[in-house]
Amino acid sequence: MPGCMFISNGSRVDAQGRLSGARESIDMARKLAVRECSEERLYSAVSFVSNCRLGEDRFFDDGRACGWYCGFLADHAAVPWRDVVAALDSGKYGFFRELKSHFALCVHFRDTGETCMVSDRCSQQPLFYHDGSDQLICSTTLATFFRCLGRREFEEKWLSDFVFFNFPVGNTTPIRNVLRMPAASVLRTNSGGGKQVMEGYAPTYAADVPSCPEQEMKERTYEVFAQRIPKYYNSLSKGRYAASVTSGFDSRVAISFKPKDVELELYTYGIAGCPDMHEGAQIAAALELVHHALEIDTNVLGGLYGLAEKTLKYSGGTINALRSSLTFAYERLAGCDLQSVITGISADHFFRSSGATPHTFSVSAIGMVKDPAYRPLDSKFLDLFRNRDAALGNFEASAHHLESALSWSSRRLSDRQLTFAHYELATKYFGGELALADNYVAMASPYWDSDIRLLSYHSNLSTLTLTPFIHDEFPYWKRHSLFGHVLSRHDVFRNLPVHGLLPAHYAPGRKIPYLFHKVLRHGPDKIGRMLGLPSRPEVPLEDWKYWVRDHLLEDFCRNIETLKIYEYMSADRVKALLQRERLQASDHYVIGKIVTAEMVLSLFDGPTVQP
Repeated sequence: MPGCMFISNGSRVDAQGRLSGARESIDMARKLAVRECSEERLYSAVSFVSNCRLGEDRFFDDGRACGWYCGFLADHAAVPWRDVVAALDSGKYGFFRELKSHFALCVHFRDTGETCMVSDRCSQQPLFYHDGSDQLICSTTLATFFRCLGRREFEEKWLSDFVFFNFPVGNTTPIRNVLRMPAASVLRTNSGGGKQVMEGYAPTYAADVPSCPEQEMKERTYEVFAQRIPKYYNSLSKGRYAASVTSGFDSRVAISFKPKDVELELYTYGIAGCPDMHEGAQIAAALELVHHALEIDTNVLGGLYGLAEKTLKYSGGTINALRSSLTFAYERLAGCDLQSVITGISADHFFRSSGATPHTFSVSAIGMVKDPAYRPLDSKFLDLFRNRDAALGNFEASAHHLESALSWSSRRLSDRQLTFAHYELATKYFGGELALADNYVAMASPYWDSDIRLLSYHSNLSTLTLTPFIHDEFPYWKRHSLFGHVLSRHDVFRNLPVHGLLPAHYAPGRKIPYLFHKVLRHGPDKIGRMLGLPSRPEVPLEDWKYWVRDHLLEDFCRNIETLKIYEYMSADRVKALLQRERLQASDHYVIGKIVTAEMVLSLFDGPTVQP
């Protein structure tokens, strides 16, 4: 649910091109309601789904102050504007800790000319700003700046960060002098390049693992989940909710705490016949809920390149082109009149140490987690850059940010991994999905709730203790113990296998019982493979290795001689990489970065609006 605000030093800000660009940037898919205020030197607007519980309460104006609120609100029936303004007036910012969901808000005081921006505990809901000599622009979507900023210059550090980390680190964005608000912060500024004061209202999370028995921690986790997750089914005043469901744990746990009076439908997107589709339908049938099977078929793949372009445009360049199937899914959901989506994303990175590379935790990120002194001197990515020294300098700047903002080297290894997951991976990689979804639906992950985030730092059954980077022999029999316990207490989910085993088989977290049930379930298939017996190939959820080669590259390479990326990367190396007949198994991952970066650079070609 995006919002934007302009404040100008000039006599007017309501140039027609600027205002139409602003409206478009916060409602790219034309699916949302928009509430706006336009007057001399000030323009403010916020968009939201039509059945949003908060509705026009997201916009505030009492004559003295004007503001907007974006994101979720779990613990209040309405936006507590009086408390917000009082906290900003008094400078007592501890109040913002009470807003435990992802959010961003902005308030402009007409009497003083001061503007205040506030980010959530992890900056999960992005808030970007440009404080120029003649204007202040802030927005929750970078699309606003691509449409409304008169002068747009590419920030090369964004490219280095994206190549090495999969997303920009710290306050970096693709647009020079457009910055992202840091976590748990209040920025006060006088319009148009005036004095800025940035203050924090909460410290970064820190590890504090109790010495209690694991069973006690399972019960404590269940209590916190039971208290917090149901609150994320309250975004609509009326209408049906949607929840993603897959073959894994995270979405099942989120669904298991659905309030009884909520009308919920489930969905799965992917290739027909994949395990996620199959098990999604089974789960829906067991729960007696409608299931939407959003199949990625030949018709979808035929328009894959255009879908990728739309994905980058609608997200303001904050998401990888290889995640463009999400645009397909959210468009279909909006077409079914499903306006609120509950998702399980981030749970595995906080509680079950999902450190899979390279698509989420990049190789470079894991290198930094293992050793803060790591530098990608032997990385194949470094050879892509025309200026290797500049790329390494940008990497050094990102390393400095991790040290200064997150006390990187003073944290233990598992604490570094969890902290990177909270403050960088979830907020940037999955924040890109939030930016995209905001054009269609009200999306929320209950695992972004600040109480649940804090719980992951106070658990002896979270990523703090289960990271595979610590243990010589990773205790995989404990990895699903916590969520297995939660699901085993649900009347329906306790009887639905996850990866072939019942939740009760995972819940004890003991090696011998876990292996016994695993051998019973998977042993015959493994023996058959060892004997060379034929087996049915498993259909993947998505097949980007094939899709990149046979769909994406055909359209992308039509302009291979004039790519904008050649200004920053070696044309010869990029062209060699893009040769379809020579693609290696892992090349699609690198090509996805090239395609994404090129599409981001193309966003700079949009219409320029003069101040």
